[in-house]
Amino acid sequence: MKDRRLRRRVPTILEGRIQIEGRESDIECTVRDLSDSGARIFLHQPLELPDEFILSIPKRGLSSNARVMWSRDRRHGVMLLRDLPVAEQSTSDIFDPRIHTILKDARSQLAQIMGLSEDSIRLNFDVDPLSRDWSEE
Repeated sequence: MKDRRLRRRVPTILEGRIQIEGRESDIECTVRDLSDSGARIFLHQPLELPDEFILSIPKRGLSSNARVMWSRDRRHGVMLLRDLPVAEQSTSDIFDPRIHTILKDARSQLAQIMGLSEDSIRLNFDVDPLSRDWSEE
């Protein structure tokens, strides 16, 4: 079977939340694969999903409208209706500007080693919000 995805999904095990219009509480799910444009989600309980809903991934601070592309029991493939950036808010207000310089240099070095253009290299990093006392800022 041919894979029709435009972008490669990365295996994950992330907590997800499904928000459905007209429903008071969110539905918990596990995001098992994720790309900029789609995800494979696993529901903890069998449930028929509407064609579209909002998928949130709290640990990543991401939220997007999603459309169900396929369903098998408690597993669902969804297309995200807008590309998810690495972070929804600008990191320039949060992190030391030297971090941007380090990432730019790393991107350049990786591109050179791999024989690719710098534009084709994307670097992601996560900071555990519990690892720092943000109240001191």
